[in-house]
Amino acid sequence: MENEKERWIATRTDILSTYYQVPPTEQPRVDALVNRMRQVAAACPDQGTFEMQLMQQGISNEFNSLMASLAPYYKQSAPQPVGNAPAGSPDEAYVYPTQPNDDQGSLLKEAGSMIKDEVVSDAKHLGRRTARRAVRDVLGDQVSDLLFYGTDAIPGVPEARMGRSLWRRMKDSLTKPK
Repeated sequence: MENEKERWIATRTDILSTYYQVPPTEQPRVDALVNRMRQVAAACPDQGTFEMQLMQQGISNEFNSLMASLAPYYKQSAPQPVGNAPAGSPDEAYVYPTQPNDDQGSLLKEAGSMIKDEVVSDAKHLGRRTARRAVRDVLGDQVSDLLFYGTDAIPGVPEARMGRSLWRRMKDSLTKPK
């Protein structure tokens, strides 16, 4: 459990060592803050409680203030070439080569085409919905329903059509020679 609690603290302190060159004048402040974190961690059964205690006791704010005061000591990393990640970094597997080979190129073109079609379809749908809403707002529900749905929007018309169709079928069945 103590090993796990040290990882809780290391999560925060690794940020300092990774991104900042802490000067000797600030090191006592960092050490005091880490010791306070250890005291809080010793009394906490899990990481969630630990994080809540850090917030409630103001240690999280103090840590953030410490990082802000260390801003002048930020470590400058060497700029990476575009399209490449440092060897062994977590991002290395996700970086595409700068010049795709034929298989990658066709796959990327196909994916791009699919995305473009989807965006165009969504834009058309949104445009239609917006236009319908605007017409309905201007003309009112009954008039706009008539424009969009035709005569079926008139109460009783769909039923009358169904009755007429039924009448024709009955008439045809009666007049057919047997």
